[in-house]
Amino acid sequence: MKKKVLLVALSASMVGTVGVAAAAGNAIANPFVAGDTPCSHIGNHYAAKGPTNEESGHYEFWSCCKCHETFTSFVEGSWTNTDFSKVVGWNAENPAYIAPLGTMEKQSVVQYSWDETNNIFVAKTENAEINLPTLPTGSTFVSAKVGETALTGTTMAGGKLAIPAAAYGQFIGENNVDVTMALGGENYTFTVPSLFVTAEIATAKQFSYVHWTNEAGNGKTAQGKTHPFVVDGKYIGGYFVMTGDVNLNGSTINERDSDLSYAGKPVSSGWNGDKGFRGTFDGQDHVFDDITFVSTGLFGSIGRGGVVKNFDITCSNGSSTRVHQAMGEACMIATQVFKATIEGVNVIHYGDTLPTTVAGNKNGIFVGDMIDEKSTIKDCTIKVRIGYNNIFGSRTKATNVNFQNVTVEVFKQWTSDLPKIVGITSFCGGYNDTYPETPTTPTGVTLVNNY
Repeated sequence: MKKKVLLVALSASMVGTVGVAAAAGNAIANPFVAGDTPCSHIGNHYAAKGPTNEESGHYEFWSCCKCHETFTSFVEGSWTNTDFSKVVGWNAENPAYIAPLGTMEKQSVVQYSWDETNNIFVAKTENAEINLPTLPTGSTFVSAKVGETALTGTTMAGGKLAIPAAAYGQFIGENNVDVTMALGGENYTFTVPSLFVTAEIATAKQFSYVHWTNEAGNGKTAQGKTHPFVVDGKYIGGYFVMTGDVNLNGSTINERDSDLSYAGKPVSSGWNGDKGFRGTFDGQDHVFDDITFVSTGLFGSIGRGGVVKNFDITCSNGSSTRVHQAMGEACMIATQVFKATIEGVNVIHYGDTLPTTVAGNKNGIFVGDMIDEKSTIKDCTIKVRIGYNNIFGSRTKATNVNFQNVTVEVFKQWTSDLPKIVGITSFCGGYNDTYPETPTTPTGVTLVNNY
């Protein structure tokens, strides 16, 4: 006679589900006591079911309808294979219960590393690792994919997935990795939220690789190197994250890091947004500190679909002949923006030197021109201590840009020899270098006068 393995009684609700008569939802007490003839088990068998992010699972188990016991290893009896979905009242008190995996922390996969010797980004060749949650005992790896694309060659060891470079190099930005495991002969799938990062930016020289540099479209650096992030020879694509503050101590980026061409000339008036920076740059709340700007700004030009977000800028005047020669020739974010998004960018200009001239300025201090009605500026704050010709560019119409929750704060008054009418309150200027006769504050922008 086989010895019965008694683990725990089912809950009242589950007992009712597996076919045992119960009064008023109360579990029937086990009628067997020591010395009695052991139960000849009759009941239901449930195959293992792995958990998902939202739903619980269970190990394989058997449930007797006579003695009301749950077994997680086989005991002799008469068992009927049963669909677990018919069970109600399932809870963590049962020994076969497996809790949902829940929402996992986003995993980061970085595709390029920095070659310090040659001052260039190079594609990684080693596997990328993704941490997995604690999985049910006995789980074995089956496969992983992003969307419908299999991550071929992926393996699992030590609670981590190892993804080959050839597999993870296909993806950009936020993507879910769907992982399939097997438990008790049955597969289950859960999702690991992941961010596929082209490169991490921590220095000015590294940042130079996301500045649009080459209108000619040959995809080369000033030294003739192949630019790793140029697509079709004419724009920069990818997903970039800032991992540290960049401090230039009052210098311009191109003065400190001249590996790339900083010509950054504005594109022609017929530009359709095909050139420039068209990837995503997430500053992750870091700071570009103490930068002196020239005409191209941080990104040169930002083209169709480009997104720059989540960073702060502090800058000084530097030499008025170099930087503030009509200040409109210097802008912080980009020379031109077309169908792009600038979000969560905060600017503080703490210089005291006024621009040397005013007439004929074309660019704005925040961006040079926003030349398409599809662009968006949202959740940005701009603090300036001196007057500028305009904030968002001479060819930018207030009605052309989707401004959302933008604040411009002025905290130093113009001097008497510079008319305020073409100063800070002239947000968007006008076409053909003609500025509004009266200041304009676009919808979505709040002007704060602190003087």
